[in-house]
Amino acid sequence: MHQVIQKQSIIVLILALIAGFACLAFSAQSVCAEDGQEQPTTQPTTQPTTQPPAPPEGWQVIGGVKYYYRNGAPLKGRHKIEKVWYDFNKQTGALVRKIGDDMDKKAQSYKSGTKKLILVNYGKHKFRVYKGKRNNWKRIKDWKCTLGARATRTPKGSYTVKAKGRYFNTEHGYRCWYWTQFKGNYLIHSIVYHKSGRPSRAADSRLGVNASHGCIRLATKNARWVQRNVPRGSKVVIY
Repeated sequence: MHQVIQKQSIIVLILALIAGFACLAFSAQSVCAEDGQEQPTTQPTTQPTTQPPAPPEGWQVIGGVKYYYRNGAPLKGRHKIEKVWYDFNKQTGALVRKIGDDMDKKAQSYKSGTKKLILVNYGKHKFRVYKGKRNNWKRIKDWKCTLGARATRTPKGSYTVKAKGRYFNTEHGYRCWYWTQFKGNYLIHSIVYHKSGRPSRAADSRLGVNASHGCIRLATKNARWVQRNVPRGSKVVIY
């Protein structure tokens, strides 16, 4: 009996040792798992970079006022933009006015005895009438004209409007209407007609060429407008 109890005690001891070893193994595995657990990585937070706004370029409207920016700064004074001249305020750069093309810009430098000015561009056969005053001329008429042929060129220079008349006859038997004198026998007048009581049958209606004996020819209605609306003393510039 004593031996049986002793054997049972040994068996119980062995089972207890086995259970203890099992617990130790389980605890070690848990610790390893915890130690080996992949920790979440913390990504560094990057602040978005703020780029400075690009400087303005070209036309800008600020407070209802127009400006033109070039290299980040508003233009001031007189400038040419895409073949057109503009005046900007010399202090603020605000648009003052649109002048126009090179011919309109050239007109600004002339002074006339009246509120009208005529400019004639020989190479382009352009005839323009302006209204206003020096450095503030506004184009009001823009027409094609015929000028002097190579052997009888229209004189270049600055002149003034003088006498006027309804028509005159040429030495070749033709008639020109609504003439305006600017230098001696050099006149602004209509295209050339056959003689009659009114301008009805044209003998030479070409415009935009060099074909006259030195006078400046315009379409008849335009010659009539000049004769009636550009007063004596007005400046005439041919260049």
